[in-house]
Amino acid sequence: MSAERLWFIISVFLYVGGMFFSYLMYLNPVWDYYGFKYVEPELHEVCIVLVLIFFTSLFLPSQMRNPGSVIVLLLHCVVYVPGLVICLLVTKNGVLKYGYILLALTVAFIVISLAARHASAHGSIIKVETSRLGRRAVLAGWVTLAATLIYEYHSSMSFVGLENVYDQRAETSTLGGAISYVKTYFAYVLTPILFALGLNEKRPLYLIIGFCGFILMYMVSAERTIFLMPFLILVFNWLLRKETGFGRSASVIYLGLAAFVVFTSLFYAVNEIAALFGIYFLFRTLALPGLSISLYEDLFSRYGYTHWTHVKGVGSLVDGPKFFVSDDAWPQLGVLVGKYMYNAPGNNYNANLFSGDGVAAAGAVGILCISIPLSIWIYFLNKFSSAWDSRFSILIILPLGIILTNGHFFTMLLSFGGLFALLFFSFFSSKKN
Repeated sequence: MSAERLWFIISVFLYVGGMFFSYLMYLNPVWDYYGFKYVEPELHEVCIVLVLIFFTSLFLPSQMRNPGSVIVLLLHCVVYVPGLVICLLVTKNGVLKYGYILLALTVAFIVISLAARHASAHGSIIKVETSRLGRRAVLAGWVTLAATLIYEYHSSMSFVGLENVYDQRAETSTLGGAISYVKTYFAYVLTPILFALGLNEKRPLYLIIGFCGFILMYMVSAERTIFLMPFLILVFNWLLRKETGFGRSASVIYLGLAAFVVFTSLFYAVNEIAALFGIYFLFRTLALPGLSISLYEDLFSRYGYTHWTHVKGVGSLVDGPKFFVSDDAWPQLGVLVGKYMYNAPGNNYNANLFSGDGVAAAGAVGILCISIPLSIWIYFLNKFSSAWDSRFSILIILPLGIILTNGHFFTMLLSFGGLFALLFFSFFSSKKN
């Protein structure tokens, strides 16, 4: 085992320790009513979880060399590690109850890790950048969608504080249909591309336009992810500024998250910044995706798996689970979870692709099934972007990785630009001088 791999495994387990610590010190004491119960696990259960995490650590990309590697690492940090820790602690005999789910998740991460690492070995000698046609097409699309959003929402747009985001969302969520695609493509595809172009090719105008796009979209939808997106891209841009070095190491992500969860758990009661971090990042961003694994398994194993009939198109060909198809909330899985698990009809408890397209669809088998199209997409994503500057390709794919931590795979492909990304890398390139 190389020194780099050993250090990476150590960083993963430091993060795992941080998640255990945060569950005991913050998640259970503060959010017990939300489902973060604590039942002391047996020693052999802890050992099983640690062994499963160790196996994934042997296969994960240890360097952020391509877009696929970053997506796999994000999913591992936000879904896999919290999911295993929470399934272990949230109920008695958690490893036995969710054993097949945890094993399937482990196999799935080994598969998608191999897909990400396989394509990373095939770099291109000829380097390319965004063509003039590509820049003009993205800019023209951005202007068109921006004008559409301003026209539709000018009377209700507002720059609200983080505590008032739900009121703003209620103001602007009445419109549906095509405008939903306008919002997602503007926020998660075109604006990040322009912002990344400004950083990567040193084009200040594109940088300004991209930043204004994030502000405009936040004034429309009040999504915290949109508000934080430019700052997250700036952080990754700084980490990836060199082709080699510590900034490219995946250990940076795990060490940073370990420090973050420990700091938040220690000081949330006495420090306002730590308290905000606890609510918006530790609870919402890291803990809820992990909790969703157990919630979705508890609900859909009891009343019937969907067999992907919740996916648009499949439901018209195959009958959905009898218990849910007559429900007004069907096929919104998050709303069903809110209604039956929290007794909160109307609330949408969205989840990551492994919970929604995996667990809800067919339990452990569903997780293994959804890992296959995800692996194929990751492979071709790396293949088509291999000739591009890896920093640029990672920056524009970063929003899609974040979407997958709280959204479904097929939704990401069509509604958030997963297929568009493949087309962009394939047709909007020109040889780099």
